[in-house]
Formats: sequence, C-alpha cells, structure tokens
Amino acid sequence: MTLPRRAGLLFTLLALVLGPAAGAQSAAPYKIGVTFPLTGPLAASGLQYLPAIEVAVAQVNRRGGVNGRREKAGGQRDAVS
Repeated sequence: MTLPRRAGLLFTLLALVLGPAAGAQSAAPYKIGVTFPLTGPLAASGLQYLPAIEVAVAQVNRRGGVNGRREKAGGQRDAVS
C-alpha cells in the first residue's frame, strides 16, 4: 500500500471515529441574549419586544435552526437606575 493511500485510509478512519463525537457537541442550542426594559417607565415598550422575539425564535427552530442547531432566547433583568 502506497503512502498516499495509507494517509487517505487513515484520514477516513479518523473521520468515521471522530465525526460522531463532533456532532454530539453541536446539539446544544444557540443562546441569544436580548436586552430591553421590563420595569420602570419604559417597561411598556420593552414588554412588546418579548412576544416578537419568541415568534422569531420559533420560526427559526421550525425551519431547522441555524446550522442544524436550535435557538433559545434568554434574558435577565438589567438593573439600570
């Protein structure tokens, strides 16, 4: 067996062995952070963003996600005075 053929065989075997392990890492969803006011004088406008973000994330996930990974929107309260 020639050297290029051995290298090709070795590469193929490595891809078969390591390929599923690489795919398992991509199962976690992409986390999308958003920031908008949920309290205070601007809360009325901020609360309108939340349903729109949820609809957008649901649409992307229905179409198969991004690069095969689902999306998950999340946020936390910003404590701005």
